[in-house]
Amino acid sequence: MDIHAATTLVSAMSLRRQHPQGRILVAADEESARNLERRQHPLLREVDDLFAVPISSGTASLRNRHVKTRLPKLVRGDFLYLDGDTVILQPLGEIFQTSAPFAAVPNHNNNGNIEPAFEQELQTFIAEGWEMRQSPYVNGGVLFFRDCSETRQFSDLWHRKWLVASRRGKHYDQPALNSAIYDSGIVCEILPHRFNAQVQVRPRTALQANLWHIYASLPGNLAPRTGLDQLVDNFLREGAVDSRKLEAFCGRCHPWLAPTILDKIVIKSMLKRWDFLPVTCFERVWLAGRRRVAIGNLAKKLCRKMQRKALTHA
Repeated sequence: MDIHAATTLVSAMSLRRQHPQGRILVAADEESARNLERRQHPLLREVDDLFAVPISSGTASLRNRHVKTRLPKLVRGDFLYLDGDTVILQPLGEIFQTSAPFAAVPNHNNNGNIEPAFEQELQTFIAEGWEMRQSPYVNGGVLFFRDCSETRQFSDLWHRKWLVASRRGKHYDQPALNSAIYDSGIVCEILPHRFNAQVQVRPRTALQANLWHIYASLPGNLAPRTGLDQLVDNFLREGAVDSRKLEAFCGRCHPWLAPTILDKIVIKSMLKRWDFLPVTCFERVWLAGRRRVAIGNLAKKLCRKMQRKALTHA
């Protein structure tokens, strides 16, 4: 009955709205699966099957990635993997029409530029001596897998690379995922950004998206609050998700909460931006509830701009 299971419940409910006849499977390590069943979690009523994966004991993040990196070998049939912090707004069936064995969306909806936020993942490549390629660096939150030998071989390599990198104490699956794509040579189709709109880093992707990827793992002081947060909070307080509120949330043009006129103005400004949204930018800090810090950051930015202008004229 924690935030992770609650977020996954909202995601599953939003998926069921768009695909009432689809088969939805929730995968978990055995310990988590037992806890879900013991608590008779509402998530289990929203999905067709609970897939319990036996693994040795470990931290929650280690168990999570242990399951995720093995799924292509454990699940039979073509399938679309979704992180638990995704909200489905429009049908996803188009993804299954790809002829490629594997498909994904670029990380941070990037079109090729290296961003400061990538530095942490780059350190894994450097530490492990993995080669970086010019191919798009994909996000691990929405992944399509065709049921074929090529995909299962790729999964083996992904899991092995993740195990090696995980010994350093960080259990990120994304560097190993991309390294396995490069080294295996698997054909990876790059899907349109709308199938994995990573809205907290590129806000404009929220518009006309099929799926919002909210990045629920971001600390609250860095993440503008969304309707997903509100739905999860209500569930943790009341033990249920209001389907009418979910319907209203999924019908909005963006996921962020705007309780005041100022918030609406800030969101409107943010939605005009396509570029990467730094953690210190005014809009992000303001919508995360840190008003004074946001104003201070904006003042510093304006001062630097004025200083540059003065130097230019000098």
